[in-house]
Amino acid sequence: MPTFCRWKITVPKGQVVRFELLDTDRSYRLVSNNGSETSPPRSQVNYSLNFKIFNSIDSIAKITEFYFEDYNSSNVIQSTDNLMYIQIRIGRLIHSIRKIHARYSSDHESHCPVDIPTHLTSGFLSVTADQFNYTNFYCRTQFYQNGEQTLTFNISSLVYGHSNTYYQISPVRFKDEQLFVPFVALTSNVSNMVISSSAKRGSIITFQTEFVQFKEFMLNFRRHECGGVQQLSNGFQLKSPEFSIENYGPLECVWILRATYTTSYHLNGTINFSDTCDREYLVVYAGPSNVFPEIGRFCRDVTDFSGISISKLFTHVLYHAENFKTSESNFILEAQTHIICGSTTAIRGQVSKISVDSKTYKNNMECSWEFDAANAYYLVLSFVDRFFIEDSENCTNDQLEIQTYEAGIWVKAATFCGRESPESYNTKSKRIRIVFRTNNVTTGDGFTINVHSTCNVVHVLTDEFNQVVETTRLANSFIGSPQCEVTVKTETEKLIIAHLYMGLRFSAAKTCNYERVTAYVKSKINGTDISSGVYCNDAEIRAPNYLRLVYSGYFDRGDSLKMEFKLNSCGGNITSPTVIYPLQHEENEQYADNMNCIWYLRAAPDQSIVVKFKYLAMEESFSCSFDYIALYSGTNLNDEKRVARLCGNMTDNSPVIMLDSNTGVINAVSDVSVGSKGFSANIIFMPNCNERITLSVDHLIVSLPRQFNVTEDLLCHYRILGPRGYRINIQLKQLHINNQTSCRTLEKCKLCNFIEILDSAANRRLSMGKYCEDVHTTISLFTSVEDALIKFDATNKKGKVEFEIVLNLIESECGTDEYVLHNNEILNIAFPLKNTSELYPPNKHCKWKIKATSNFVINFNKFLLQNASQVDNKCLDYLHIQGEYLSTYYCGNSTGFKLPIDDSEKSIILSFHSDEFFEYPGFNITIQHQQTCNNSYTKLNDHIDYYRGTFEEVQCVDDIRVPDDYKISFYMQSIFFNTYNCSTSFLKFIDLHTNQTLLETCQDRFTYSSLHTNTSAVRIYVDHFSYIKIEYIAVNRSLPAGCGGEIYNNDGVLSSPYYDNDRNFSNCRWDIKVPSPNYIRIYFSSFDMGSKVNCPLDNVTIYKILPNGYEEVFLTLCGQNWAGAWDAVKIPSSHIAIVSKKSPNFDGSGWTLNFYTYDERSKFEKKLFIRFYTITETI
Repeated sequence: MPTFCRWKITVPKGQVVRFELLDTDRSYRLVSNNGSETSPPRSQVNYSLNFKIFNSIDSIAKITEFYFEDYNSSNVIQSTDNLMYIQIRIGRLIHSIRKIHARYSSDHESHCPVDIPTHLTSGFLSVTADQFNYTNFYCRTQFYQNGEQTLTFNISSLVYGHSNTYYQISPVRFKDEQLFVPFVALTSNVSNMVISSSAKRGSIITFQTEFVQFKEFMLNFRRHECGGVQQLSNGFQLKSPEFSIENYGPLECVWILRATYTTSYHLNGTINFSDTCDREYLVVYAGPSNVFPEIGRFCRDVTDFSGISISKLFTHVLYHAENFKTSESNFILEAQTHIICGSTTAIRGQVSKISVDSKTYKNNMECSWEFDAANAYYLVLSFVDRFFIEDSENCTNDQLEIQTYEAGIWVKAATFCGRESPESYNTKSKRIRIVFRTNNVTTGDGFTINVHSTCNVVHVLTDEFNQVVETTRLANSFIGSPQCEVTVKTETEKLIIAHLYMGLRFSAAKTCNYERVTAYVKSKINGTDISSGVYCNDAEIRAPNYLRLVYSGYFDRGDSLKMEFKLNSCGGNITSPTVIYPLQHEENEQYADNMNCIWYLRAAPDQSIVVKFKYLAMEESFSCSFDYIALYSGTNLNDEKRVARLCGNMTDNSPVIMLDSNTGVINAVSDVSVGSKGFSANIIFMPNCNERITLSVDHLIVSLPRQFNVTEDLLCHYRILGPRGYRINIQLKQLHINNQTSCRTLEKCKLCNFIEILDSAANRRLSMGKYCEDVHTTISLFTSVEDALIKFDATNKKGKVEFEIVLNLIESECGTDEYVLHNNEILNIAFPLKNTSELYPPNKHCKWKIKATSNFVINFNKFLLQNASQVDNKCLDYLHIQGEYLSTYYCGNSTGFKLPIDDSEKSIILSFHSDEFFEYPGFNITIQHQQTCNNSYTKLNDHIDYYRGTFEEVQCVDDIRVPDDYKISFYMQSIFFNTYNCSTSFLKFIDLHTNQTLLETCQDRFTYSSLHTNTSAVRIYVDHFSYIKIEYIAVNRSLPAGCGGEIYNNDGVLSSPYYDNDRNFSNCRWDIKVPSPNYIRIYFSSFDMGSKVNCPLDNVTIYKILPNGYEEVFLTLCGQNWAGAWDAVKIPSSHIAIVSKKSPNFDGSGWTLNFYTYDERSKFEKKLFIRFYTITETI
């Protein structure tokens, strides 16, 4: 085995270590077992002695490495700071080395910053790469304090980079060298960052290695006479600092509170802060530094607090003030070893005790204690010593009540009184509240309860009771690897189904040597537990009557284990919070076929019911007509009281449904085909805070000032209704919510409390605004019609919430809101109404309902709205057109488009919305019935669909007339007749200028065909047709036939011109526009642009055109049988250009393509007549 020698050389701070080897006898001899010496072979002698020299004892920033024989005395070996660490490796052969002489010196100054002594109150420190002429350097700046001080380091700049993206380390670290707590590592470039330390001896380490390219690090520091390491004891007090200077300026104080493993404490006290919560606060961390989780944060809005549990060896307390004023801000914290009334205690391995004795047992008292265990742990109560609480029937006088926290509310689990001490009580909950109440008659001796946690529990499953167990970050609070087990039983004959969801380390495991779950079932022979499998990946386990799961291993950060248990049943009566699932298929992990599950829900009279889906994946269909889950308020399946009917995959945006009643019904239905995962839904009973507000002409204005002290999950719906022909102006005057800057983005609103204002129920409750940060300036919104919904969701954070909303009834600016389209009638809808030259105002919402009995078409005569967002392509201002099978948005410039609506839509809803920012000219659309044929067309581009929906024969004559400086090209996608008699032609194209027949046919065509003409007027005769789809494009007469054009359609077909025997250059351009915010999808049904050697001259280029007119090349194609000819090409733009270039030597046949619109926000791509159904009817 090789031998190692290690040398550590330290010189005074401010100097560097210089090292060199002196004259060395390099003659080698092998020493045999009998002591004789021989000369070894050269291969055994060479490189047997290796030197590695570092700038630090932890082997960071290597200075050099060499073998003994290769040492060059002319090379200078020098550290960058006052320490050098040398590792010498001696090979496995025993060498007789006569001597090694080395010398070190400290004659040169270091460029590293000097140490910070105790007496230095402020200063500046900087390290830049320019100071060192080395690839690697290392500096260690130590700082010292007297134990009652805090050094605050304000980092003005840290700039560095990584040369290796797979090996990234932090080049700046702050260490506490006395307590050896985890160091603070700066893992990215920073500026204006503050780090405070109360360490008696600490250090700042900066370095550069081959993996870290260091540039600069600069900070200034200030020492404060506060903070330090303090030993906790009963009655210990932590007080705010007192300075002789009134306006002290920026201040941070850090205390590290040291306890013992056997004693837990509670911090109680009062605070009086003068500044706002983002400028002055006090934070308590469950560990020796601020990298540990927060267990308390207090600011000006909190004047007193109690019951912060300290169960760790170290607790980190940070006080921060932007401008400390001695006379205006103060606090005092006191540590107590007993748990006081009203406190909350985290149980993390320790045993906590609460007691009431004869001295503290008072009349008319109420005292509560809350306890919280780690995930997958359950709280157990042990009653010790004397137990005496006034006895009464059902404990109606004095009582000790145990409550568990289930699905967002506190539920009474048990009540005790009398003289008989209860047995140990397993709450089967990770969070409990113990409440002691007395009346005004008799007192007793009280009680003593020990509270501890366990991860072993037994659950009895019923049709109404399912169970979820989660173990996220289990071992962060414990030492060692826990061994836990969960046993589930049922008294029914139904199958127990368990789903295991493993964390990252679990799922990556190829073997189950470490983290694992072992399943046990009952033996059918002797009834003993036998193993049925070991799992370390996601799994489903099924067992009759009994299942025991034992899980072990170290659950590191980021790892988790989640277990869900249920009976394979569905339906029943639900009277308490629970989780429901669909009936499970017997052979796979999907829901069962022919399922019809009905749950009847009943909460207390003062509660409402909320259904919160964890995931939802059911067969998707229009109108959710096959598989679905429907939710109703009330006591039966009444369609008039149906709140939602859901299907499809909604897991990424799982719905939350408010039934707004204390009774409800849920119905899950499936057919015999196309199953999926199903759903998991939490049934939550909440305090009913819903309100219904009616406005009238005599009661135009209503103010809603509301204040809440949120201690449990709360969801309030305010439904507002006014008379027909009016709208509602909703003014959010003020909002104080969350009190955290982390809630400032809409994405963060998912994790924060919020208020959301939604438009009319008839408009599918489109959101008009969602607010999760404080509002100080009035926000004014307008509904489209006479009703609205305001949601207040406080299910994410606790604390005080205050808001004021004013409702104002106003006459509608949108005109008539409902139309019936009669034959030969043209409806006109415009906004703004009065003057076509004015711009529409911000924050406007209008809705129009159109009823019709046959096909009709919407013509966009003028349509100029705000462009779609360039960030996510969503419309900011929009016109939403919605029917039973149709849901599409229009924005930007969509002038010239038309939208045909077939007779499957009995009515449609047009909804206009503008945001609070920009104003635009608006829109003017006409709506009219569309007859199948006998029409006249004058636009430069249009499509003609002949469709015979009855057995009645129809003869059609249609004229297309465009300006004379254009000529017309026709593209036929399909031609189908209803007869095979070909004695006469059923489709004819006739030039109206020459009366010449251009094309005639009587045969069906299943493939694409085209007709390029030289005329500007064509008549089409059609007879005996079943379905014919024709697209025409007007081409400038100066261009070859079929060469280019402008297309304003939702879909269509194009082809290159006839290239046969054409020996000229050709450059044809087609501009295709579809309504914004849709994008364009194309595919080539044929593609042959000749030999690839002519790619620069013979090719097709697709350009993406931005709203500002800028063009950029998206794709260029050439050659034959292009590999993507049959694949869809999606261009993220609503405007593209296709340019086809051909040279005289062209030897290809050309190309044919189809284009369609698609909506990037939807998983469906849509043709014009493929409609969307808005699946949810959620209110």
